[in-house]
Amino acid sequence: VSERYALMERCMEREDAFLRENASEAIAFEGVKETLTELAKNYRLFIVSNSQKGYPEITMQKIGVEHLFSGHLCFGDTQTNKGKTIKTLMAMYDIKDAVYIGDTQGDYEAALIAGIPFIWAAFGFGEPEGYAMKIDSFRELENISKIIIDINIDNEMH
Repeated sequence: VSERYALMERCMEREDAFLRENASEAIAFEGVKETLTELAKNYRLFIVSNSQKGYPEITMQKIGVEHLFSGHLCFGDTQTNKGKTIKTLMAMYDIKDAVYIGDTQGDYEAALIAGIPFIWAAFGFGEPEGYAMKIDSFRELENISKIIIDINIDNEMH
């Protein structure tokens, strides 16, 4: 078991090094930087990831959006599942009202654990079995106030 963890650690270190040396803004979906810039004017933004320590920071830096986020946590920080990591982040930053935006079944389940609505990013990598709202492009998040109002009016998961 310890050999597997050591191998995984080396793989994560190589991934981080590769991203630092090679990745560019092209790693993000279209409109990410512009949309996050608009959202940050009215909302505190946070990242929760299943990744190793360092990965969220490298990604934010490569996209050029690190200044737009109020905080982040990942598996490498908490050593626990994403749902518990969301709850930890919410407690750390005194977040009372939130939505979680993701693209996989695991993201949906994490939102359920955290007790917050889930917005499915259908342009991503998975098909969750439930969601409060679906978006088909990252730029749709620019209408977040409407999304939040719609979720509060119809909070039933699909």
